[in-house]
Amino acid sequence: MAKETEHLVEVQKQAKSAEIDMLSSQLVGKQIIQDAEANAKSISEDILQKEKQRNDLDFAISIRESTLREYDESIEKQHYGTKEIYRLLSSVFSIN
Repeated sequence: MAKETEHLVEVQKQAKSAEIDMLSSQLVGKQIIQDAEANAKSISEDILQKEKQRNDLDFAISIRESTLREYDESIEKQHYGTKEIYRLLSSVFSIN
């Protein structure tokens, strides 16, 4: 009887150990998922910020292009040499 009790105690220890291992694995898995979700959220926020910066730059470029077109139209109306004016505008706006 003592041998059977000892065997039963050993089986219970093994079962408890296996249960602890399983719970530990589940916790690690949950932590990995949470870390991945946090990383994905951070990446998404970075992408949104970069898209906003790009849109802001696109808008600034659009304004400068519009200003250049207005200068060009004004130059044509005043009969100045277009090449000379473009050279001046290029030096002001650093356009190649």
